[in-house]
Amino acid sequence: LRLKTNELKDLQEEFQQNKQRSDEHIHDLSTKLKTITDRHRDSTALLNNDIKTKKQQIEQYTQQIEQVLHEKAQLESDRSDLERQCRVKDSITADLEGQIRNLQRELTSNSYPTIPVQPIESTIPKIEYEKLDQELHATKKRLDGVVAELKVKDALNNKLEQDLRASKKSHDEQLEQHIETTTNDIEQLDKEIRALKRLCEEKKDQLHNQSLELRACQEHLAIETSKNATNEHEHQKLSNTIQSTKEQIEKLEHHLKDSSMQNQQLEYTINELTSRNNLVETKLIETMTLIDLRNKTLIDYEQQMDRIKMELIQKHQEILDKQAHIDKLQEIVIEKSAEVSELSETLETGLVKSHHREKHAEDNASKAQHDIKVLQRELRHVSEVLVQREHANSALNQQIQQLTNELKAKQDEFQQIQKSLNKQLASKQEQLVRYDQTLHEVEIKSKYAKEECLIQEKEITRLNNAQEEQENRLRLLQQDLLKLQQEIICNTKVSISTE
Repeated sequence: LRLKTNELKDLQEEFQQNKQRSDEHIHDLSTKLKTITDRHRDSTALLNNDIKTKKQQIEQYTQQIEQVLHEKAQLESDRSDLERQCRVKDSITADLEGQIRNLQRELTSNSYPTIPVQPIESTIPKIEYEKLDQELHATKKRLDGVVAELKVKDALNNKLEQDLRASKKSHDEQLEQHIETTTNDIEQLDKEIRALKRLCEEKKDQLHNQSLELRACQEHLAIETSKNATNEHEHQKLSNTIQSTKEQIEKLEHHLKDSSMQNQQLEYTINELTSRNNLVETKLIETMTLIDLRNKTLIDYEQQMDRIKMELIQKHQEILDKQAHIDKLQEIVIEKSAEVSELSETLETGLVKSHHREKHAEDNASKAQHDIKVLQRELRHVSEVLVQREHANSALNQQIQQLTNELKAKQDEFQQIQKSLNKQLASKQEQLVRYDQTLHEVEIKSKYAKEECLIQEKEITRLNNAQEEQENRLRLLQQDLLKLQQEIICNTKVSISTE
């Protein structure tokens, strides 16, 4: 038990160490998750800020375009007004020219002396007309410039839209890739966490099962020791009762010898003696019935113990056949041990009851002895009926022989019960030995597993060391290559300088 407790302590320490490692690993994984989430948040924040800035730029460009369009509309309205004014002026000049021509024709037809007609100047001054022409040319130039600017801005807007679309696509692709990577990392971390949790639970279950096995063994040992103590106590009680019955028989024989000498004085009280003998016989019959009931109860208990033996054998075979289902079988063994404890309690109660019955029988026997003493006192005064009393004494001797034979049979039965109990104890001790063997095998398996783990760890460390050595060699080779390249470059420079 000490070794097993020490092994349990070692296993608990290993479990705590593994638990600490798993907690540290889980903490590292949680920190990695936090860093990934922080990076994701930062990237999303940066992308959102870029989108906001680009949206602001687009709004600014749209406002500028709206302003340019508004200016364009104003310029077009100004142009239309100027064109209307020019058309009005052209129509006025055309009317004046037609009137001048009509007047010239009338003069020629009336043969009036030709008067040199000077061209009538238009009412509109030339300066204003030139100014209007200049303004028209300027507005046309402005319109052409505005149209060119609008075309340039439209091209820029198209480029910006294309750039925005491309940036959105790239941003969406980056977001999708980042989300996929983060989801994969999260799934891997979840899988690792679940695996670690499963390992922790399996180790907890193993420790719990081993502790339950030890507890069951300890309880079984305590029950067996208590049963052994009760059996020894019962054996001592039975031996004491046998000795007391033998002493009582010897005393009865001595009293019978005395009564044979005094039978002559007991003839006139034969009727009373017969009645009292009948009472004694009834009491003896009651005691015999009680003994028979006790024997039946013992037989029932033996049958129950045989049943329990068969069940334990079946359970042991199931344990050997199904080592994978140790937890369920341990629960069944615990239930059966509880049933055995209940049966032992029932046995103890039955034994207590039988002890009380024996006490009652002893009290009845003591009362009968007291009655016999009273009768002996009365027999001293009787001396007439010796022949009949001798017959009664012979009958009593036969009854005593029967009682002795029954006591011998009971002794044989008790010996058989002791043998059966000893066999049961031996079988249970064998079961305990088997449990110890199974525990030893489990311990050996655990040791082999630990050794395999140590071997694997050593191989991993060896491989890591080999990788480190290879990396160091590669670094040295790279350094040598760099040195050679530098030397080659220096030599080439020297050769070039010499040439």
